Amino acid sequence: MEANRLRKHKIKVIFDTSALLTPFEFSINIDIELEKLLGSFDAFVPLCVIEELKILAEKSSGKRKRNATAALKLAEKYQTINCKYGETDEALVEIAKKFSRAVVVTNDIQLMKKLRSENIPVVHLRGRNRLVLEGELR
Repeated sequence: MEANRLRKHKIKVIFDTSALLTPFEFSINIDIELEKLLGSFDAFVPLCVIEELKILAEKSSGKRKRNATAALKLAEKYQTINCKYGETDEALVEIAKKFSRAVVVTNDIQLMKKLRSENIPVVHLRGRNRLVLEGELR
């Protein structure tokens, strides 16, 4: 019963496209860094983010293509969640609002502004080698 209670209150981490590319662009282990920052968490990748990565993998070349392909492989280890809202950024905001104790991981400045305006905590890369949390987890 205690395990169920703890799982119910685990932090929900929602990845955007830029977050899934981060480990391959900056050589950091995103899982280890998130665990150091947040403790135990459940990770989710919206299907619209996976679609964005597929487009990047198909239409890009060189390093960008390799990074997108690797990010797709990384996304396979996380739970997926449907996107019922138009644009990906909008979907991430709405998904985060639905969860209690949710944080969005992103390096997208425009998305960070939207999340902050909705009081949704954000994790982002600082200094090319560490993640930081902005906002308060409830």
